[in-house]
Amino acid sequence: MCSERERLETHAFIRQQLESIHIELNPKEINTPPTKKFKPDLSNNRDSENEAEDSGIRGKKPDELDRYLNFEFNKSKVNCIPLMFWKEHQDKFPYLSRYAKSIHSVPATSASVKRQFSGAGLVINERRTNINPEQLENILLIRSMQKNKIL
Repeated sequence: MCSERERLETHAFIRQQLESIHIELNPKEINTPPTKKFKPDLSNNRDSENEAEDSGIRGKKPDELDRYLNFEFNKSKVNCIPLMFWKEHQDKFPYLSRYAKSIHSVPATSASVKRQFSGAGLVINERRTNINPEQLENILLIRSMQKNKIL
C-alpha cells in the first residue's frame, strides 16, 4: 500500500490528467476562470484537511475521481479485464475511462523483440558461443544504431 501523501499526490496527478482530457475534448471552455478552492479553517487539524481535499469538499460538487472513489461496485459483476470494465462504465466516468484506456491499451506486439532475437542469432553462432552477454548487448546496440543511422 502507499502512504497517505502518495495517495493524495496520485489523486492530484489524475485530476490534472482528467483536466487535460477535458480541455482537449472541450477547447472552447479554456477561457473560463478556474473555480476557487475551499480553504479549510486553520483550527482544523491536518487529518481533516486531507479528508476535505480527498473527499471532494473543495467548494464544488465532487468531481469524477471522487465519484469513482466512492462508487459501490458489485463485486460479483466486476469485470477483471480493465478495458472491459472501463467500457462498461464509460457513461458514469467518461474522462476516467478515456484516461484508463490510454494507459491500458498499449499495443501488444513482439515484432521488436523478434528482431532483437534474430539479430542476436546472427551474432552468436557456432564460432561465438562463449561471447559475454554484455558484449552481445553492445554489438546489438551498435548494429541498431547503424541501422537507424544514429552512428
